[in-house]
This record gives sequence, C-alpha cells and structure tokens, in this order.
Amino acid sequence: MRSILMVAILIVGSFGTWAQRPSTPPASDKNQQPPTPVAIPMRKEVQPRRVVADLTGFELDAKKSKSRDGVQIGAGARGASVPPILYAPNVGKAYNLLPVFFWGTSPGAQKFTFRLYDSNDDEVYEHDVPGELRTFAYPGDAPRLEVGATYSWTVQATAMQLVEPPEPVSIILVSGAERKSIEQGLESSTGDALPDRLKRVQILVDHRLWYDAIGEYSQLISKHRDDPELYKQRALIYAQLPETQELAKQDLEQAGQLQRGIH
Repeated sequence: MRSILMVAILIVGSFGTWAQRPSTPPASDKNQQPPTPVAIPMRKEVQPRRVVADLTGFELDAKKSKSRDGVQIGAGARGASVPPILYAPNVGKAYNLLPVFFWGTSPGAQKFTFRLYDSNDDEVYEHDVPGELRTFAYPGDAPRLEVGATYSWTVQATAMQLVEPPEPVSIILVSGAERKSIEQGLESSTGDALPDRLKRVQILVDHRLWYDAIGEYSQLISKHRDDPELYKQRALIYAQLPETQELAKQDLEQAGQLQRGIH
C-alpha cells in the first residue's frame, strides 16, 4: 500500500512539472493572431544649431587691455569735448596700400586732423577732414606706404578748442607669403558683380585684414543699402572689438528693419 502511494505521488509531481512548461503552439495553427507590434518612438530630427563663425584674430595685440588711455568718457571742468574713438584694433593688418580709416564722433568737432606716423614715431602724413566726416581714405598722392612696414595713426578733433587725441593705433601692411596668398586669392575672382566681390571680401576676412574687410563691406553697403546680409556680415567683424561693438548693434538693427520691410 505504501508503495502504491509513493508511485502516485511521483506521478502527480511529474505531471505538475510538465504542466509548468510553456506550451509552443503548432506552426499550423491558423487561428493564432500575430504578435502586436511594439511602437518604437521615432527619433526626433535634430535641427542643426546655427554656428557663428569665430572671427577672433583681428586684434594682434595679445596684451591689449580692451581700453585706451586716450579714449575717456567725460569732460573737463570747462566742458572740453570728448576725443573720438578710433574704430580699429590696437594692432591690425591691412593689404591695401591705400587703406581706409574710420573713427567716432567728437561733440562740436569742426574738423578732424588725421596723422600718420612711421615706426619711429615720425610724422609721415597729415590731413584735415571736415567735422561731419569720420572716415579718411589714404590718397594716392600721399607718401607711399611700404609693404611690411608698421605705421600708427590717430585723429585730433578741433572744436572750440583742440581736443586731446586718442592714443595712436598700429597698422601693419602684410608682406611675404601672406601677401602672395592674398594676392592670388583676390585675382581668382576679378568680377565686379556682388557675388564676386563677396568672394574677395571673404578672403580679406579669412586673413583678418581689418581695414580692408571693413572698407570693402562699407563700399558694398553704400551700393546695396537694402541688403540685410551685408549689414550682418559687417556686424560680425565690428563685434570683435569693444570699440566697435556699438556699431555692430546698429548694423544688426538695420538688418532687422530691412528684413521686416521697414525703411
């Protein structure tokens, strides 16, 4: 009797173990429903971030303190005028031997006297500019500037009295292999159409030629005043110096107005 009972227990245990095994439906079962597909979330397309070109390198003076002793906000006891800000790096490069110079306003200025000095601080050239103008293109009949030479320049405002001029800034006329590379690049696109001129100005920007790039963009803007992209590109250059960041804001505002159809 005990033997029969033990056999029965073994049979029941074996049956329980068999019942716990997962059953595999026969392949021929036509009534079986296909598995419900799992929804895989679609990967969101990542929009490329707008990359602003790194235009650092226009300022060659690594030790520049970001302010100039000659540029001060304020007035003397008798209301002396504020000297103009020189819109240029403390040390900057140029390719053109007839560079264009820019500076800021000086309240009450009747005229500005532009002065250029050689590396020995000897005056090379002087010229008076009317007070309503704040730019000067070095003329062809002035003393020739030498390739590879370093010069410095400043302007002095004349109002009711002479205004102390800002400290001169330096301009280096590129030479050697760099000048040859620039020359070859400029010669590769000689047309006067806007796309051709934009190719050339990009070469000037790539070589961090402050005077040439600003001068060229200013000329293009004078001919295409309704092109917001030109203002934006010049703003990117202006934004590189503390002295011209306000000009960058003005260019961006103008570009925005043109895009919105405000003239």
